[in-house]
Amino acid sequence: MAEWWEDKELETPPPYVPPAAPAYKANGKHPPPEPAPSAQTLWIDELGCDEPDIPRDWIAKPFLLRGNVTSLFGHTSLGKSTLALAWAILLALPASKLPRDGWGGFVSPGSRRVLVYGLEEDRAEQRRRIKAILRQFGARIEDLGGRLRVVGASGVGTLLELDRDGGLVETACMKELRGQVAAFCPDVLMADPMAELHSVEENSNSLQRLVVSTIRAMARDAEMAVLLVAHSPKGPVEPGSIASLRGAGAIGAAIRIGYTVCAMCTEDAQNFGVTFEQANWFFRLDKAKGNYSAPARNAQWFQRETIIVGTEDVGSCRPWEPPVDLTPSDEVLSDLLERVAAGDNGVPWTPTLGQYQRSISKAMEAAGISSRKGQELALQALLTAGCAECRFKRQNRAWGIGLRTPSGKPEAQWEVLCK
Repeated sequence: MAEWWEDKELETPPPYVPPAAPAYKANGKHPPPEPAPSAQTLWIDELGCDEPDIPRDWIAKPFLLRGNVTSLFGHTSLGKSTLALAWAILLALPASKLPRDGWGGFVSPGSRRVLVYGLEEDRAEQRRRIKAILRQFGARIEDLGGRLRVVGASGVGTLLELDRDGGLVETACMKELRGQVAAFCPDVLMADPMAELHSVEENSNSLQRLVVSTIRAMARDAEMAVLLVAHSPKGPVEPGSIASLRGAGAIGAAIRIGYTVCAMCTEDAQNFGVTFEQANWFFRLDKAKGNYSAPARNAQWFQRETIIVGTEDVGSCRPWEPPVDLTPSDEVLSDLLERVAAGDNGVPWTPTLGQYQRSISKAMEAAGISSRKGQELALQALLTAGCAECRFKRQNRAWGIGLRTPSGKPEAQWEVLCK
């Protein structure tokens, strides 16, 4: 059996113990309560009353949901483990130490208990990484308040394996991990990497379904969220695709939340003005599956960096905002020219930006340009393309200012001279 270790300096105060149910007192009017069902029985909901609101128990929306399994997956050496550990630290830190507007899209409620089961790194390396990430947030180990616990196995840390009859059984490590969960009462359990949690065939749908369902059952029993750090198959990884999760398709079907971690591609590097050598230091996070939240629209970008801890170089990461060029593309400009030619139901758009009647801002918003800076650049692009601000007579015979294309569209009584 593998030797079990845990980081004592990250230990927490005594675990929460739920109060015992009050003893039943027979009064002759009501039958005694039914015996508590065993762990193998079905739960039954007879829907006897209507509830006005049944909120989901999010720990960090849309990443971690209590009683469910999230997977963070991508190629090796991209930053998955570092990102997961940063999330763990953000969850454990008190609110006073958290970034005001979240961190790379991750908004922590603060002061949550997190149990990290890490198999790829030893105790010393985990401690170095934690110290490096804490330094980014201007925090120390003491600020964690014992709410972060890191455990691991000195040898093989497999949790689930097959017996001689081909059935899935729990190892001694799994039983000890269950003991840690029972004693520590974590809000989140993070396990890294998934490939080392079991010894079953990775491409077997039936066996992998059992592996994930066993972990999901543990999440529900302990009322915690579980994050599994996993890998992607060799070859290109499509950002935001559940097919980029390595192994049987049943894994992607069993998890409820999934995120891809992908390296910066050549096209993105060119768009952002990043050199080929620099691109290796950036990765993106995209939602691949989210059964209980809206689809994500944009990637979250991160930049890897090196932090000196003592005399050692330690890898870390931080959110990164790519430079944005709001100048409209040729395709968008062509769309805008058509909208200018059509007018607002045939009436010329006014070049004044804002929430005004016939404002060209409305046409720009319909074309996907919503920011003020983007609309200013789009208006300049229209004028450069030959559009003009001209006077025209309205239906009430009053003069107004509108946008006219080089071909004189839309049809209106334009003033001969226009600027």
